[in-house]
Amino acid sequence: MPPSLPALTTHFATLAPHYDVLLCDVWGVVHNGVAATVESCAALVRFRGHGGTVVLITNAPRPGDFVQTFIDNLKVPRDSYDAIVSSGDVTRALVAERRRVGPPAPAHLLGMDAGRPEQAVEVEGDGGLEIGA
Repeated sequence: MPPSLPALTTHFATLAPHYDVLLCDVWGVVHNGVAATVESCAALVRFRGHGGTVVLITNAPRPGDFVQTFIDNLKVPRDSYDAIVSSGDVTRALVAERRRVGPPAPAHLLGMDAGRPEQAVEVEGDGGLEIGA
């Protein structure tokens, strides 16, 4: 028999004691694009204070350190989370793994970071780009 789903609730505090790790979205949860969401951040701090681990997850195509700087500027408290994982981090890791185990192939960065030299460098003269240099 599959486990039952938790009851719907308007407050995380009622669910928190049943979990060790929280995967928490960034946009719309810990910030609104202009400022930190104080109530959400306080709930994350409390969860961590009771021994929980908070991993912020985001579909941002940029590396987690860029996301951290961005949310620092919005005043998201660093003690409200343990780690940040972005889709940019995951993509760069997958590209690096593919290059390690497979035949060399060009990888090209498209999007907002495409023109930034610190984001793309030529790899061993193959004409391709390695992401996340």
